[in-house]
Amino acid sequence: MHQTLGYQRFHHILIWSLFATLLVGGGCAEKSPMEKIAETRAKYTVQLNGWLPQEPEPEPFEIAEGGELEAAEVEGVEAEMAEPGTEEMAEEAVEPEPGPETTAIHFDVILYFDGDETLPGITLDITHADSNEQEKATYRYWANTADMLRGAPLQFNFVLEIPNFEPGDVFSMEIRRPIPDAEISEYGEFSPGA
Repeated sequence: MHQTLGYQRFHHILIWSLFATLLVGGGCAEKSPMEKIAETRAKYTVQLNGWLPQEPEPEPFEIAEGGELEAAEVEGVEAEMAEPGTEEMAEEAVEPEPGPETTAIHFDVILYFDGDETLPGITLDITHADSNEQEKATYRYWANTADMLRGAPLQFNFVLEIPNFEPGDVFSMEIRRPIPDAEISEYGEFSPGA
């Protein structure tokens, strides 16, 4: 009977040893480049420090040499344009078709990294929502991270032209994980030349 217990014990130890070897061996398998990039991406975090619509710049107009354009002169120019015979000129001028109206939104971002080897850049996902937090659109922004150091935050600003922005709209930002296979080509860090 002692021999049977010894055999069973030996058998259990052998099975557990084989199982442990498989687990350890499976963990050492070479990772694909995509898996390595995904692992490195997981070491980045982003904080949207703030955003603000930029005021549109006033349209410049030229002032003739020798002084300022007086209001009366402006009215005179407008009156000349309205005189008979100027319709032909107006018909010849072709106005460009208006595109969707956009608002320049200035984003202030802080990026953190807690790894050893950085990526050349990382794609940030930006969500645009209305005042009821209903999603209106999503955007992506490529942030250069080649010079980031572990534990040293990187603060930067950028501007995006956002169509259909209305007062009360809000923005949020994230480093999306995981990325569906169908969308992975839209993330620059997974491109071969990144």
